[in-house]
Amino acid sequence: MSIFKGILNLISPKANSPKRAAVRRKTSLSEGTPSHDFRLMGSQGDGIKLAGTSAFQAELKRMIGKIDEHGANKTVRVSLVEDDQNEHDSNAVKVTINGTTIAFLPAGRAIEYREQISAAGLSGMVGEASARIVGGFKTNEGTAHLGVRLLCNWPLKVQKKKT
Repeated sequence: MSIFKGILNLISPKANSPKRAAVRRKTSLSEGTPSHDFRLMGSQGDGIKLAGTSAFQAELKRMIGKIDEHGANKTVRVSLVEDDQNEHDSNAVKVTINGTTIAFLPAGRAIEYREQISAAGLSGMVGEASARIVGGFKTNEGTAHLGVRLLCNWPLKVQKKKT
């Protein structure tokens, strides 16, 4: 098939075929707007403290907007994406908002997460959950870092997306 025909097939009226849906999903993931395959349900007390947030302070501040002297406490929707290419941990699970990484599941939780979604037949799929961005309050030394807490049951309670 020529390149020209391949391009025409991508924009053809058959856009709702399963093959086209797969192409759209791959494209949306690479453009930072993941489509979710399942949702993590419930909330666990104060939530699960996520790792790596100190590296994403600028992104978190941009997402939270203005922070008063009492700090942030904003609930957001996040995506959980297996990060097989992570140079530090091949079991990493990154947490993103609109395609922007804001944190990672702690290493032990990432392994448990992968085991649980694998057992549910959801490996390689994108999960959605609620999370809370907290912190950023004033201290005597300056301003506290922002952190993120994942709000879901553990062990996971998963609701598959309706097709």
